[in-house]
Amino acid sequence: MWAIIISSYYAFNYPQTFKITALIKQAEWKPLLLLYLALLLLALTLAFAISRKGVFTKTFLKAVCILQSAAILFFIIYGLIVLYKINQQYGELIRATEKRAENDIKRDAVTFISDGLPLYDSIDLKRDSIMERYGIHTAFYCTIDNSSEKYNAYYKQLTKAYLNKRNGKGWKERMQKELEAYKRQ
Repeated sequence: MWAIIISSYYAFNYPQTFKITALIKQAEWKPLLLLYLALLLLALTLAFAISRKGVFTKTFLKAVCILQSAAILFFIIYGLIVLYKINQQYGELIRATEKRAENDIKRDAVTFISDGLPLYDSIDLKRDSIMERYGIHTAFYCTIDNSSEKYNAYYKQLTKAYLNKRNGKGWKERMQKELEAYKRQ
């Protein structure tokens, strides 16, 4: 039962990478322990109510198995429902990323998202103007997680062909040289 409950935490965090140690740390053990004890208490109560003379242990073990199986089934179904809903949201975000890339290409304003708080100075403003000549704009957001990085990578993949066509072969290297030359000034 513990393995099923821990595995269901992966469904809650999809599409994050699967790390068993992180899932174990994330699992809230007190509620799980209380659930386990409640199932045992319920099994004990059922065994007392149903058992006949001399078969208490057998009835108790049957009740434990039935209740544990029901709990496992519940967590499997609940985890799959959550995974399905999150997967739908993931699909919607992929479609939104594709639409954003399409609109940005039409406007000739490809926008790469970076994480962190922007602290602009003259170097950053010049960097932005150099990048804008190559059709790239930047935007900063403070909260970036694993899934956001995946969407940003997918966005870059979608806009790569456009930027190559717009700027010609070797444009990244040319832009990088311009940026480095300005930094040395």
